[in-house]
Amino acid sequence: MIEHFGTGVFACVMDSYDYAKALSEVLPSIAAKKVERGGYLVLRPDSGDPMEAVLMALVAADRVFGSDVNSKGYRVLRGCGVIQGDGIDIDVMRKIAGAIEAAGYAADNVAYGMGGGLLQKVVYDMGPLPNHKWDDFSTVRARVAQQWTQLAPTGDNISASLKRKIMDQMTMRGKSAKF
Repeated sequence: MIEHFGTGVFACVMDSYDYAKALSEVLPSIAAKKVERGGYLVLRPDSGDPMEAVLMALVAADRVFGSDVNSKGYRVLRGCGVIQGDGIDIDVMRKIAGAIEAAGYAADNVAYGMGGGLLQKVVYDMGPLPNHKWDDFSTVRARVAQQWTQLAPTGDNISASLKRKIMDQMTMRGKSAKF
């Protein structure tokens, strides 16, 4: 992954097997290659307690890559960040933000993924929580039509920038792509 995407922003799910071990053993083992490539590594815990997982990632990344103190006195990781998407809703985000601040890290080290918890608390197994307002499709469509800028259709379902990225990747692999 670092070889192919290491000069840009790239994310890595860290908990496929053992999250703590990935942070304590795998992260240090890839550090030199990541630093050499210069990209921005996003650590992605995907299970467990969101607050604990984010803090563990921040501490591990700080240990491996270091951090700088910003003008407000909080640590900003060097070339690394965390994204938490599993188990997120507004209350969990507030708890994570409070824990980040209490640990002395800047809020801009962490991004939040938007899953069902941020959209009316729809969850895979239990459905919506009681007392959460639901909008029907007509209401959502009307709001989108009113609030979102309409883009002119191009007749092509692949954007020019995505085509360039695909072409670059195919060229790197010695292959050609036609659209």
